[in-house]
Amino acid sequence: MEIQLSGLLMEYYLPAPIVKIHLSGLLMKDYLPASITKIQLSGLLMKDYLPAPIMKIQLSGLLVKDYLPAPIMKIQLSGLLVKDYLPAPIMEIQLSGLLVKDYLPAPIMKFQLSGLLMKDYLPAPIMDIQLSGLLMDYYLPAPIMKFQLSGLLMKDYLPAPIMDIQLSGLLMDYYLPAPIMKIQLSGVLMKDYLPAPIVNIQLPGLLVKDYLPAPIMEIQLSALTPEVQAGQTLFGSSSGYSVLEFIGEGCYGKVAKCRNLATKESVAVKILKQDVDFIPDTEKEVSILEVISVLNPDHTNMVKFFERFEHMGQTCLAFEMLDRSLYDLLYERDWKPLALNKIGIIAKQLLVALDALKGLGILHTDIKPDNIMFVNIQEQPFKIKLIDFGEAIPASKVQLGMGLQPTGFRAPEVALGLPITEAIDVWGVGCVLAFLYLADHLFSTKCDYQMIKCMIEVLGQPEYHLLRLGIYTQHFFIEEEAADRPTWRLMMPEEYEAANHVKAEEQQSFIDFPSSLDDLVNIYPKGEAAEFEDRKAFVDLIKQLLHLDGDQRISPHRALQNPFITKSHDYLPAPIMEIQLSGLLVKDYLPAPIMEIQPPGLLM
Repeated sequence: MEIQLSGLLMEYYLPAPIVKIHLSGLLMKDYLPASITKIQLSGLLMKDYLPAPIMKIQLSGLLVKDYLPAPIMKIQLSGLLVKDYLPAPIMEIQLSGLLVKDYLPAPIMKFQLSGLLMKDYLPAPIMDIQLSGLLMDYYLPAPIMKFQLSGLLMKDYLPAPIMDIQLSGLLMDYYLPAPIMKIQLSGVLMKDYLPAPIVNIQLPGLLVKDYLPAPIMEIQLSALTPEVQAGQTLFGSSSGYSVLEFIGEGCYGKVAKCRNLATKESVAVKILKQDVDFIPDTEKEVSILEVISVLNPDHTNMVKFFERFEHMGQTCLAFEMLDRSLYDLLYERDWKPLALNKIGIIAKQLLVALDALKGLGILHTDIKPDNIMFVNIQEQPFKIKLIDFGEAIPASKVQLGMGLQPTGFRAPEVALGLPITEAIDVWGVGCVLAFLYLADHLFSTKCDYQMIKCMIEVLGQPEYHLLRLGIYTQHFFIEEEAADRPTWRLMMPEEYEAANHVKAEEQQSFIDFPSSLDDLVNIYPKGEAAEFEDRKAFVDLIKQLLHLDGDQRISPHRALQNPFITKSHDYLPAPIMEIQLSGLLVKDYLPAPIMEIQPPGLLM
């Protein structure tokens, strides 16, 4: 017997004479050492010797008629030992009650279950058994690998506290065969059972490098996480959330529209994937949300974060429920641009948000129309909030060459590999405002090369010193000798493809693409004089938001003082200013002069 069962049926349950016996062969004549065979087996495991709890064990086939007298045949024991140590009838056992509170003595119940397969966390009695490979094929014979473990850690056999923990995929297929992967491992890593160092870890980052050996670091925690369904209730620390429908999905997970059962209000719950690869990103997002929670979300135009909680091993983040995004609005309007007065309202709110984030030393890094949402377009027209801090990062953690921002909204310093500051978010706002004005992207969102090419066509080429310092400049540019000093030339598409092994995809544009930002002034019919002046102020602001040199780009605070932001935009008659402009500017509401203006230049 290679399995040392010295800790399994301990002194707490057995009288002293039996404790002294090496229980490796337990109750079988052919396997017991001489000292045990001298004992009268007919009384060995009877009521007089064992307390009631053991008598309740289901010993379904463990000790068959040939080996034990009739009294023991009445005990149902669901199985413990394997083919190499026990006769064939035992191989039919159902191992469903292996770790049940009622059947194991207190010392075993106290062992640290989080370290069940870890030498450093198990107490001495259990260390006598080599648990590191307890369920691995090279420790146990093949027949055991085939047994149905569906009841191994089920509700009927585990105490309630353990049921509170969701351990979605502790034992992955790298260590266990497919049948075990089907087990619902809902219990084993709870606070009451974990040693202090692990309790300090923020779940679901429990299985982290510093506390667990490398093999366990490879576990895929998401393998057995059940999908959240509409109609389910998620339980946070402050309230329950009834899932009404799913309203978004991405690489991070899903977003569900839920009803707060305490307040009856609608909330948005972001259900993050339970994946080892996503754990660091999840923890980073939560830490950023906690930092910005010191701000007034209504005054600083950022989404309101309620709480973080766990459901079935998945991290959930509860936010206020918002309306549609800027991108959604333009899509619903069949890509008709917004009026400048509305763009001004949105621009001011975005700059206030950026100014607040800069004060906290936070970079959002993912500013785009999809991440700017209306609060309630009917009740609070054009009140917006900035959402999705999954890519946000403290300025102190920024490193040269980091891959930040989506294509089409990426600042040149990020693309070229120059030092990164909060100015990259100002660039993102400039791109968003241009998108609202054009109803199309100013820079390509399909290809990094085309994005750089568009920047040069509209803004000119970055200065020589910027290109010289960029660690990624040679991905897009070729240095050539000139009479006075070297110069940089943008690669041709075929040169870019050969150098980077990436196709330079062109993006279809639905507008006459401007050759400079000044062209934005005249891209629509001139219209009213006041509105035309507004356009010029808008273009002036865009130029400062989209300065190629991040060090010279306007700050959010200074941008809030720009005339386009401070002016009243009062060139529309008052009655029209009060109208919901999402399709309600019909003939009866507009005076003749405004009716003559082309809608893309002025109206919503």
